[in-house]
Amino acid sequence: MVIAVFGTGSDLEPYCGYAAAAGAAIARAGHDLLTGGRSGAMRAALSGYHSAGGSGQTLAVLPAGVEPLGDYQVVLRTNLPAPKRFEFDRFSRNYINARICDAAVAVSPTGGTVTEIAWMLRLGKPCCFYGSLADLDLARRSLREFPVEGPLPQLSPGEDFQAFLGSLG
Repeated sequence: MVIAVFGTGSDLEPYCGYAAAAGAAIARAGHDLLTGGRSGAMRAALSGYHSAGGSGQTLAVLPAGVEPLGDYQVVLRTNLPAPKRFEFDRFSRNYINARICDAAVAVSPTGGTVTEIAWMLRLGKPCCFYGSLADLDLARRSLREFPVEGPLPQLSPGEDFQAFLGSLG
């Protein structure tokens, strides 16, 4: 299975720590990893995946005009924008991220990440939020701008991902 980690491109804590933990859990569960291929939480997820001995495929889905930041096995250059604010556009890298993965873990309440969460929910794919309740509440408030339905379960920082990953089959 391909599991995405969605998060901010800024090197902000605690989001990078959450992303590294998610990447490591995905590696230990034997799944492939997909990120947006850039800095911040995306690079942290890749680092966590590699540090945990991940042996699956690592995929980066890039927006227009950028190169991957990290050692990915598969790099998809979309030539599409990566919205930084809340947009619901099929012609974006964020839509491609949601279409390609089987499930996702979101680690920040930032605009692009919330767009990816919205696409996951709209597509009926499993997605959880790994972070604080305050950040989850912010993400949920932002999701009200989109015509989506579906649960967004929350995993508290430090909580084991095995239950979520195990539920994916």
